[in-house]
Amino acid sequence: MNTYINIGIIISIILGSFLHFAYDISGKNKIIGYFTPVNESVWEHMKLSVFPVILTTLVIYLIYPNNLNNLIPALAIASLLPFIIIPILFYTYTHFTKKAILPVDISIFIISVIVDLKIIQNLLLSDQVSIKLSILSFIILIFTLNSIFKYTYNPPKLKIFKSGGLKLYLKIF
Repeated sequence: MNTYINIGIIISIILGSFLHFAYDISGKNKIIGYFTPVNESVWEHMKLSVFPVILTTLVIYLIYPNNLNNLIPALAIASLLPFIIIPILFYTYTHFTKKAILPVDISIFIISVIVDLKIIQNLLLSDQVSIKLSILSFIILIFTLNSIFKYTYNPPKLKIFKSGGLKLYLKIF
């Protein structure tokens, strides 16, 4: 399975990189926008990791359907972890640099994909989780995906949702 995870990491990084441009390439197709960034906010850029990792997780599960446990918790991790890793790393480094640095931003995306898929790998190969944890995972997955879809075109008035979020964030300090 390690080979498939490593291939999945590469494919997720390539797919996520393509997704960065897919909304504009599609002529700003609203359906495409639910899965790709529609602006330059930190929130929207987390989609670049979420959807490729979910897709990779599903493909790996299809390859090993009888040998893997914990698909729903793995999908919950795939949907939720980028929303933790990316903002923490982005806002931490930009707090010190006072500017976004494209190679660092790309590295954060890559780190998010790698950490996400490695944790998913361990979860998929571990013993079956309890039904309570599976139910909680399902709720987290639905909540996270619903939030992504809901806030794509109707974001709250918070800095993480604003295009050019770094400039707005730095005004606080």
